[in-house]
Amino acid sequence: MLFRIAFVVVTMSVVCDCRPTVVDFHIDNMFWGITHPKCTDLVGSSYSDTIQLRKDCQMIYSDSYVKWSEAMLQDQEFVTDLEVVDVTNATQSGSAERHRRSPGDSSCPQYDRSYLNTIDKPRLRSLSPWKFVINKDDNRIPRVLVDTECLCKGCIDVATGREDAENFISHPLSIDVPARTGTQLRVKSVSLGCTCMLPLYTH
Repeated sequence: MLFRIAFVVVTMSVVCDCRPTVVDFHIDNMFWGITHPKCTDLVGSSYSDTIQLRKDCQMIYSDSYVKWSEAMLQDQEFVTDLEVVDVTNATQSGSAERHRRSPGDSSCPQYDRSYLNTIDKPRLRSLSPWKFVINKDDNRIPRVLVDTECLCKGCIDVATGREDAENFISHPLSIDVPARTGTQLRVKSVSLGCTCMLPLYTH
């Protein structure tokens, strides 16, 4: 009798398909607090990799900057003119594909009276003006992020309204945000804007 019970148990364990089901993943999503719509259906190479992938994704989309970036990318008025910097296939030299959707802001401006009377955006009246861009990487979570680029190498001279690249430099103000590329959770540096500073002199 005991032999028959043992045989049935062993047989059931062999024929049982113990792969996780959709219901299993749904329960695990609730258990781990995975609620972001871009994370709940991600699938990894294994069950444990799937759970880790979704946990990393949830943590990334809980970051305050990533939340802000997502919100801004939903604003059609904001994104209409933004250049897309696609780094998906960027080489080690740092080159990236650029897709400009309109002329927009692309060069260092000259601050004459006409310009200052028509431009009211603070970022374009700064001594170190900058533009927003969309940083895109199809192999990364998140796939797109709002980033910025300085429009001038130097800074705007208050006296002339023109760029002074000999005595000043425009420098990006960067922060690190969480991102996942492949199987690695890492940080991605993004720029919030630009500031004017003195160059580093070497003797």
